[in-house]
Amino acid sequence: MITVRVPATSANMGPGFDTLGIALKLYARVSMERAERGFLITGADEQYCNEDNLVYIAYRAALARLGVGGDGVRIHIESDIPISRGLGSSAAMYVAGIMGAAALHGRELDKEVLLEITNTLEKHPDNFAAAIYGGFTSALVYDGRPYAVRCPVADGLKLCAFIPEFMTNTEKARAALPKTVLHEDAAYTVAHALALINGLGSGNDETIRRAVSDKLHEPYRKKLIPGFDALKAAAEDVGCVAFYISGSGSTCMSIYRDPAFPEKAQRAVAPLAGKWRVLPLEIDSEGAALVS
Repeated sequence: MITVRVPATSANMGPGFDTLGIALKLYARVSMERAERGFLITGADEQYCNEDNLVYIAYRAALARLGVGGDGVRIHIESDIPISRGLGSSAAMYVAGIMGAAALHGRELDKEVLLEITNTLEKHPDNFAAAIYGGFTSALVYDGRPYAVRCPVADGLKLCAFIPEFMTNTEKARAALPKTVLHEDAAYTVAHALALINGLGSGNDETIRRAVSDKLHEPYRKKLIPGFDALKAAAEDVGCVAFYISGSGSTCMSIYRDPAFPEKAQRAVAPLAGKWRVLPLEIDSEGAALVS
């Protein structure tokens, strides 16, 4: 039996739509062992224990890519990553399925190939890049192939998730986006994304605060998150450096420095609808790994 551990991820990060992502110390652990035939999935809710399970889909995709047979497998899932909350739960399952398939069949996959296979399952590599490489990543697709670049984060910057009781549907979140954007909005996004990478690397709080502003997705997706404006105001009132929608939501994320921020934030959001759970998170620098 092998076990793969994959971190949660927070993607988009304001102006980094489908590009920027960061790995977090909140994990999914997926164990696998070969079987003579068929498949058995345990540990997940019953609705996910079928052939549409993302780990199993990724497992089959990896076998096809590796050119190996014998698809019988037993899969056990233990995950602390909330489902459909914008913290990369789907990406974690895909990565685990592919890494597990390779390990079970004695194959080694370097991170570039792993990223390439995952990107065939979803066509935006931001969550995958962060989950695979760890840390803060910028992902791009060049000539049809995805690539990831690790970017530094200055000491002292921390992340805090605001996780509500309600989910956001990724398909609806994508459908909410306009089909076209103005050139000035595209230029605004590029400028702010570059500034955000610089600000996180240098630790310049004012640069981060300005740069996290977005015009491509947040103005449309925040309408799918009840109480978004009140939540953002509450986080800013108690001293966050920056605030953004994590992935496509419903989780929102703050960047902060003050060690007391999570406690202050929990008190500030307590009166708000949504039953927001405040969860401080450290940055995972390792990425997906075989742990047994």
